[in-house]
Amino acid sequence: MPADELRGPALYEALMALKPPTLTEYEWAEKAGLNRGWFNDIKKAPDASPRTSNINKALAAIGLSLGDLYGHGPRGEAAPIATPFNPGELPRDVPVLGTAAGAELELEADGKPLNIEKTLVESEPVAYVRRPPAIERNRRIYALYITGASMEQRFRPGDLVYVDPRRAPHVGEDVIVQLIGEARADADPAEVISVLVKQLVRTTATHYELTQHNPPLTFRIAKAKVAEIHRIIPLAELLS
Repeated sequence: MPADELRGPALYEALMALKPPTLTEYEWAEKAGLNRGWFNDIKKAPDASPRTSNINKALAAIGLSLGDLYGHGPRGEAAPIATPFNPGELPRDVPVLGTAAGAELELEADGKPLNIEKTLVESEPVAYVRRPPAIERNRRIYALYITGASMEQRFRPGDLVYVDPRRAPHVGEDVIVQLIGEARADADPAEVISVLVKQLVRTTATHYELTQHNPPLTFRIAKAKVAEIHRIIPLAELLS
């Protein structure tokens, strides 16, 4: 606590926390060369702010200093040192919706067919990864492993990304686009979601405009084909 905030009874209590048990208030004051009622005067006046030189005298008489009064605990005990951050102690409770396979989504742009890389994702967790402190309270966050190379150099195959389904993505952010009616032939459609991992360029009343990096391609997909669009959390935000 700064010195200019420690006055009157608060200052008295802080001093008493440092007082040796073998001394009374009066004995301490006399030992410091102060008036016998010096401590009592501080206690009685709400805004009492004695001279720093006298506070130093009182503390020096018991082998302490202002640093012990304002920066540390009783009897000059150093404040606890913060425990170093250990990633291994973070809870491992963020579900990973494991990537099942890669595939292609067929679209048309300007009358020309396009094959867009997509990913099939399990609806049930296949593993759990650690939860960074920045997302401690958001229990809806999930994680995915990137497959394919369409977002290189932004994401590489095997990269882990954390996804926030609560916060709507903004233009320029990386997104997970969940598609409607896209599932493996050998799986229950309710159990598998087909997704695109892309960057959001623009939103219109009827379409999402998306882009990928490898090869560079910007395309549109009708909102009628999209179940949900979720935001990939940037690494800097996860570590903040």
